[in-house]
Amino acid sequence: PAAVGAVWPGCKRPSVLEQGAGGDRGVYRRVGGGGVAERAEITNPNNSVTTKPDRPVRWPKYTSELLDLPDAIEKFITNDVTREELIRPGSSVFTMGSCFARHLATNLKRQCSNIDVSYLRAEEDINNTYAIRYIVEALLDPTTRHHSVVEAYFGLSYLGELRRQLGAADVLIYTLGVSPGFFDRKTGDYVIPAARELGMRELMLNCDFRSTTVSENVENISIIFDKLFKINPGLRVVLTVSPVPLKVSIEYKSPFVADCFSKSTLRVAAQEVVQKYDGRFFYWPSFEIIRWLAPLFGPVFGVDDGASRHVSLDVIASVTDAFITRLAAPEVRDVKSNDATANSTID
Repeated sequence: PAAVGAVWPGCKRPSVLEQGAGGDRGVYRRVGGGGVAERAEITNPNNSVTTKPDRPVRWPKYTSELLDLPDAIEKFITNDVTREELIRPGSSVFTMGSCFARHLATNLKRQCSNIDVSYLRAEEDINNTYAIRYIVEALLDPTTRHHSVVEAYFGLSYLGELRRQLGAADVLIYTLGVSPGFFDRKTGDYVIPAARELGMRELMLNCDFRSTTVSENVENISIIFDKLFKINPGLRVVLTVSPVPLKVSIEYKSPFVADCFSKSTLRVAAQEVVQKYDGRFFYWPSFEIIRWLAPLFGPVFGVDDGASRHVSLDVIASVTDAFITRLAAPEVRDVKSNDATANSTID
């Protein structure tokens, strides 16, 4: 049967943003803007929503409060992230999850030449928590029933390299991609399409496409890291939700509704995990910056190439800058390597 669902449309939108002074990329300024937002200081020692701000905080009332994107990120979003030097010169950083994780790794490597950065080499099929759980279980237990599928996807030599990288990492950045996926109608197991070499028709005949629940994702993330902590007890973890929209849905007629449900599920799951592992996990608000704050300054998607799911290079540079400022030691940044123009679009 034909897949009845929704696909994210293509579009092309011109940029309406003024580039920062001196030609600096990653600095967005609103033309004609003025004024400075009053900032409410937030005490948040455990990076948890259970800690209350000193006084009420509000959504910026006027666009004049938003002078440039980096300033707004600091004033309205990352003040809720505990400042800690997770990454220092010589640190080993590993990213995994959605395609956004790969491009975050690329930007970190470009801006911080004195740290080791690697990422999970997987396509967009491997972007939900069931897939990552299967991979981690296969890495640590060759008898698991998913080992053959994972090995077929990656190859035995890369699995050995992956285990070494995960065991040596100081910081792991896990980007949660999407919540739905295909599940085998007979066994109920999640299916990695590329590993099984299944086409859409066979998937539709033999599998159910459904969204996962918050509890499923919390359980999967917990299992993933309970296992990783056994081979790497000192690992620190940064969770983030990918801002890249869901590409296809077979549950909803609207891809926008499907994407909202998917991201909302993952955001709640991430918060529950951060609270569960108090002090060991950080949440980094990439999703909030790109999907909610950055659009107040102008187009965010399709600026560079007209593709409606590609985040602009300037915006991702600003997100990476903010990440380094908040969670890395000052000496980590390599100013000479900070060139967002050399990066590829985030798809």
